[in-house]
Amino acid sequence: MKANTLRTDRAGFSLLEIVVVVAILTLIAGVAVPVVAKVVEREARVATRTELDLLARASLEYLRDTSALPTAAANLGIDSGANGWSGPYLGSLGVDTKSGLNAHEVDGWSRPYRFRIAGSVLSIDSAGPDGAFGNGDDLLVRADATLVRRELTLATLKVLNQAVLNYNAVYQATDPLPANWSQALSRLVLRGYLPSATGLENDSFGSPFVAVPAGIAPLVRVGSTNVGTP
Repeated sequence: MKANTLRTDRAGFSLLEIVVVVAILTLIAGVAVPVVAKVVEREARVATRTELDLLARASLEYLRDTSALPTAAANLGIDSGANGWSGPYLGSLGVDTKSGLNAHEVDGWSRPYRFRIAGSVLSIDSAGPDGAFGNGDDLLVRADATLVRRELTLATLKVLNQAVLNYNAVYQATDPLPANWSQALSRLVLRGYLPSATGLENDSFGSPFVAVPAGIAPLVRVGSTNVGTP
C-alpha cells in the first residue's frame, strides 16, 4: 500500500522576492520622478510665458481705456474704479485652485505676478520655480506704452484744438483765450466748448499741454512736448 503523498501549493512570495521587487520599484521611481518633475516645470514655464504675453497685451488695452497702466494683474479682471475701465481684458478668468486667486493673477507655480512701472515701460515678471525674484530662473515681459500714449495724446489734442477753434470763431475778439493752458481750459469749459477739465490738463505722458506758440495770447493752438503739434 502506497503512502499518501501530501502536496502543498506554494502561495505568496518569499522575503527575498519582495526585497527584489521593492528595489526595482525604487529604482524606477528614482528615474521617473526627476523626469516627471522636469516635464512639469517645462509645462509651467511655457504656460507662464504665454500668460505673460497675454498680460502685456491686455495691459496696453487697459491703458487705451483708462489712460493709465495697471499696477497689478487684478486690475485687468476686476473694475477697481479706474475711469474708462471696460474690462475684463482677458478671455479666461477662472480661479487657481492652489492659491485661490484668479487664474490670470498667478504664474504656472500659483504665485502672483509682479507689476512694475518705470516711465512708459511696464515690467511684468514671475519669480519662476524657486519663488524668489532676482534669480536666473525668473520670467519677464516688458510692455512699452510709448506708442499707445502717443496715440491717446494725439486723439486728445484733436478734441482740444477743435474746441479752441470753435471758441475763437465766436469769442476771439471779445474774450480771447489766455496763453496759459490751464486758464484757457477753464474758459473753454465755462463756455461749454468742453464738458469738463478732468484729464485734459496733461497729456498721456503726464506732461502739461502747452500753448503753441508758447506764451502768446490769444491761444490758437494746443500742443504736447512729447508729440509736438498735430
